[in-house]
Amino acid sequence: LTLPTTYATTRAAASMSVMRAIQVNKFGGPQVLQECHVPIPKVTPGKVLVRVKAAGVNPIDTLIREGTYPTSFQLPYTPGKDGAGLVEEVGEGDTPLKARDRVFFCNRDASNVHGSYAQYSLLKATDVWPLPEKISFQQGACLGIPYLTAYKALVLKAKVTADKLVLVHGASGAVGTAAVQIAKHFKAKVAGTAGTPAGMDVVKQRGADLVKKKKLFSHLVGFQKWTNDRGVDIILEMLANVNLPVDFNMIGQNGLILVIGSRGDVKVNPCCLMGKESAVMGIALMKATPEEWQAMAENVARGAEEGWIKPVMDRVYPLGGAKAAHHDLINRKGAKGKVTLDPDQ
Repeated sequence: LTLPTTYATTRAAASMSVMRAIQVNKFGGPQVLQECHVPIPKVTPGKVLVRVKAAGVNPIDTLIREGTYPTSFQLPYTPGKDGAGLVEEVGEGDTPLKARDRVFFCNRDASNVHGSYAQYSLLKATDVWPLPEKISFQQGACLGIPYLTAYKALVLKAKVTADKLVLVHGASGAVGTAAVQIAKHFKAKVAGTAGTPAGMDVVKQRGADLVKKKKLFSHLVGFQKWTNDRGVDIILEMLANVNLPVDFNMIGQNGLILVIGSRGDVKVNPCCLMGKESAVMGIALMKATPEEWQAMAENVARGAEEGWIKPVMDRVYPLGGAKAAHHDLINRKGAKGKVTLDPDQ
């Protein structure tokens, strides 16, 4: 069975109730991501069926696929927590969404096995929001996990303001570029690290006041001068198992280190925090309340409409390239924004 990719012929495929999708039947490495044909999910009350035009690829997807994510997932499942597309069908319930609406989405339901690595995704209506006309579908797929995570960390938890010094590790990645833009919108002074010259250029273009290569920051080169020896107020940490000991030295009095990502254990000296009365906080996007969830999405969409949110895209893979996308996401030497999949390819 060969499935077409245009809207008219995809509708024909819908009438056959079959779609292309990536499925995981067992936990493991990227090789467990298998392209197959599966039934199109049936719409139920309170749900929305979205024809996916762009699917986000996030580090959380790799953790779930490996079976190392704290919340277990039912097998088999289709990966993908965020994306953008067109509303195909709306189930019964109170929602302003209607067929053919341009939308972006972020699936927070751990029991939902109908992820975005497919031609169609079934989602709760409360996890789907209007996509500004000026934002492309590929850009829209960047708005979910990265921008909502950065917004929750900086605005809801750290209460970022104009007088704060913010350090974003991995600032050229999807969450990193989002964090730089959000912090600058709130008039904070922002430093960022990146692993490559190209990544450093991306961070500069998004408005960071100081950009350093990752390894140089471990030696505090130029850092103390930038902070006037006071240290930073807020650190966004994407790889805590590598950087957290350095963060303990960089954080200032009453500072807050926000851990967004980690891939292993780490040894730290708590004494580095005690004298400064600083703290470390983990960030779990999916723990946001329904009210926080809606407010974050509305503010991110507003930022995209107003132009201060400008998603950075790294590379677009065809749907069948999900294995390569996961491999490259974990092993790339320098990030430059968000990796996405195109289900029409």
